[in-house]
Amino acid sequence: MIVLRGIVSIIGDVICQKLIEKKSWADSSFKRTLRQCSVSLLYNAPMGHVWFGKVLPKIVKPIEKKPVRVLTSVVLDNTLYASYIIATGVFFFRIVEDNKCRECAEEICENLDEFSGILDFNVIDWS
Repeated sequence: MIVLRGIVSIIGDVICQKLIEKKSWADSSFKRTLRQCSVSLLYNAPMGHVWFGKVLPKIVKPIEKKPVRVLTSVVLDNTLYASYIIATGVFFFRIVEDNKCRECAEEICENLDEFSGILDFNVIDWS
C-alpha cells in the first residue's frame, strides 16, 4: 500500500503540472514530484495506515449500529485525524522543502486561520 501511495502521488503531481499548470516536460519540476512522493511514502502512508488500520477500528468497532459507526468514523476522521494531518503534514512538507524547524513552526502559526478554514470546509462538506 505504501508503494501504491507513492505511485499515486507521482501520477497526481505529473497530472497537476501537465494539465492544470500547463507546464511542458522541460518546465516540469522533477524535484517537486520527488518531494511529493517522499512526503507520501514517508509520512502520509504510514500515518494513514496507523489511523485507518489500527486506531480508528478500535474506537468504532464496539459500536453495534452501522449508521452510528459510520457517522462516528466520519466525525473522528474529520476532527482528530484531519487536524493532526494538516498541522503535522504541513510542517513535514516544509521541512522537506529545506526550511528550518523554527521557520516552519512560525509560518504555520502565522497562517493558522488558513488551515482552520480547511477544517471548517471539511466539516461543512460532511454535514
